[in-house]
Amino acid sequence: MRLPLLAAALLWPLCAHASQPLPTALEISTGFADARFKVNGTEYRGSGIFVWPEGSKHVVEFELRPDGFQYDEQGRTRWSFSGWRDSSANLLPATSSVLTITAHPSLTKLTAQLNPEHLVRLSFFDGAGAAIAGPAACGAPGAAPMDVIRPGVVYMGDSCYANSQLMWMSPGALTLNAFPYPGFVFLGWSIDGNTGDAALRSLEIRGPLSIVARFAPGKRVRFQTEPAGLSVLVDGVVVRTPDRWPCPVEHMLPVQAPYSVAGMCAGEFDWALGASHVLSAPSPQVDLKGNWWVFDGWAHGGAQSTVYTVASLLPREVFTARFVRGAQVSFLTEPHGLKLSVAGRENWASYNFVWGVGASVTVSAAPEQVDSAGRRYTFRGWSNGGEATQQVVVPASAVTEGLRLIARYELLPQLVVRSSPLPVEVEVDGELCSTPCVIDRPENSTVRLSLPATRQMTEAHRLDFSAWSDGASRVRTFSLQGREARQLTAHYRWSYRLVSDADPPGGAVVRLEPNSADSFYPEGTEVTATAQAQPGFRFRRWGGDVEGTYHAARVVMSEPKHIRALMERLQQIPPAVVRNAAGQTPDVEVAPGSVVSIFGEELAPRYEAGPPNLLAQVLAGVSVRLADRILPLFFVSPGQINAVLPSDLAEGRHELRIIRSGQPDVPGELHARRNAPGLYNRPFEGRVYAWAERSDGSTVEPGTAVRKGEVVSLYGTGWGPYDRPTMDGFPLPASPAYKLADEVELLHGDQVWPVLWAGGAPGQMGTQVLRIRVPVDVEMPALVELRIRVNGRFSNPVWLRVE
Repeated sequence: MRLPLLAAALLWPLCAHASQPLPTALEISTGFADARFKVNGTEYRGSGIFVWPEGSKHVVEFELRPDGFQYDEQGRTRWSFSGWRDSSANLLPATSSVLTITAHPSLTKLTAQLNPEHLVRLSFFDGAGAAIAGPAACGAPGAAPMDVIRPGVVYMGDSCYANSQLMWMSPGALTLNAFPYPGFVFLGWSIDGNTGDAALRSLEIRGPLSIVARFAPGKRVRFQTEPAGLSVLVDGVVVRTPDRWPCPVEHMLPVQAPYSVAGMCAGEFDWALGASHVLSAPSPQVDLKGNWWVFDGWAHGGAQSTVYTVASLLPREVFTARFVRGAQVSFLTEPHGLKLSVAGRENWASYNFVWGVGASVTVSAAPEQVDSAGRRYTFRGWSNGGEATQQVVVPASAVTEGLRLIARYELLPQLVVRSSPLPVEVEVDGELCSTPCVIDRPENSTVRLSLPATRQMTEAHRLDFSAWSDGASRVRTFSLQGREARQLTAHYRWSYRLVSDADPPGGAVVRLEPNSADSFYPEGTEVTATAQAQPGFRFRRWGGDVEGTYHAARVVMSEPKHIRALMERLQQIPPAVVRNAAGQTPDVEVAPGSVVSIFGEELAPRYEAGPPNLLAQVLAGVSVRLADRILPLFFVSPGQINAVLPSDLAEGRHELRIIRSGQPDVPGELHARRNAPGLYNRPFEGRVYAWAERSDGSTVEPGTAVRKGEVVSLYGTGWGPYDRPTMDGFPLPASPAYKLADEVELLHGDQVWPVLWAGGAPGQMGTQVLRIRVPVDVEMPALVELRIRVNGRFSNPVWLRVE
């Protein structure tokens, strides 16, 4: 075969004269590697590239046989020709396979338009075998000669074939289906030697194929029943058998053409040699007259699910399923809905059966059982007088009369013992039973019930018996009677331990009224606690689960409680008192982060003030300690100390100590609350006026007036936390602004004045500022009393004159 690329043989001389024709290249292709074409009488295969001088003429030919096809070398693929197509996708004139062309730069590609077909060989037997009768196509050719056979028909796409064939087929999808005739079975397809067992399949034709329809002779088997006309199960499929033989027309099965092939009867099968099949029969079943029949076995031996394997093709075989008359058998309970054991099972959908005459089955009724509602029953007997467990044999009379047996039960009276609010263990005739306790006894039985007096839950919680629901005593008897379930409820109530002591120990005797020997009190009991101070001590207040500063307190027992009398040792120096530095506020509490005044005696040896920008922690040898923290100090003096509380101080009671150099510590305490507002003020002519500034920063002097609509700033402390953390002991910066986290209201009587802004005062420590615009509707002349409210907590009142 020549190489398709011929450019090397036709290289244009480099020294060619400029006036000589220029070379042009042309690709000629068939689109198939084995398809042949000729150029100027020389044969090529598949495709090739040719270089010719421009204007030269050449003859291109696609070779065809007289039948109009070109065949490959094996003769198994052929092509028909439909024309040439050039590089511009134009089909050249005429459909002749011979074309004369002139070389030109515009002609770069020439393609033969071919339609391929592949040879497909269809065989009806794999290998040598008997001749197959009939024409290639399906039809009704009449009876087959003695020396030929008809195994079946094959469908290839929509075409039907009854014989082996050779066919030319175009590439694409092809559906195969096979239908064996009576006497034959289909074992599957063999595609180029690859076998499968599906009668219906599809394949893709991409080249020549060998397709074998693997038909084989089958063993004829027939199913019938005694009596005739009942059904059998063949490989799990229900098959209705004819009611007589020879086979009536209405039971004949349809046959694929040709029509002259004798059909099969319902209940007849052709099975392949070596194949295994499962033989059964539906049981019970009803014949056309409404009679019940029960499968009794196969005539050749075997019961349900017998496996039969085809060992030889001859002789033909008949399988007979034998049945006996069936009878309807029912088992009932009285009352309805209880359980029975039939043939060793309780989980039947119902206790209605159809059994064969003479069948023997074990039926059992439990001596005692409980229904879905929890009621207990005892067995009394069967309706036939038999034992609780008996063998039932189906008599012949049951075919027409049926067989019905009833298991009769007796309902036991029931008592349910409950307890509230939690389960307890009740003693029933000496046996412990946790509530809810269900007691089933025969009619008129008497049970003895005994409940625990208490149930200890924890060392501080317990349940104490209160009463039965019918008012009986804790230990009692009860008679069970009647069909209705009875209920008794044992009521318990919670009791809680009350622990009382003094701090420091020995500082007081705490007396409780009423008294309890074990310190437990029923829920809801009101207990009065009285602290009796011991010598050298003085009662300060209550702690733990009770509050107050009076020596007697009331406790309601809703849970375990612990109360403590907080005492103090008598000293020469009284404890210090902590108050809001703004003045006499309504509450004694102080707020975290606020400025406080500590009042007492001999608190410091002299007056000394600290630096204004960074507060000192020690002045004149004096410091103030709150737990493990030292407070920043504004000043100290013998009777008063001003300091700043930590901004993260927890709410509640706190003890502090004033540490004096060379002197005993002075104790004190404070009560911290989130909001404890106070307004700074200055006294004048018997009144306290607000410490206020105008918008230009000038101070509003006491007794002077502000104008309606003027913006005024009021100062104070203890208003609550800011919207961001602060550094304790350092002045607040001017930026960013520290806004109050809680809403502040300015009140004039019941009237609320609008607030422009509330937050930390820049350059100050523990001090807040409130900017307002004086309302224009203030009645004149006006001397108004103002106070602020934060979260329901009020400040001290101050005065402001408006004109």
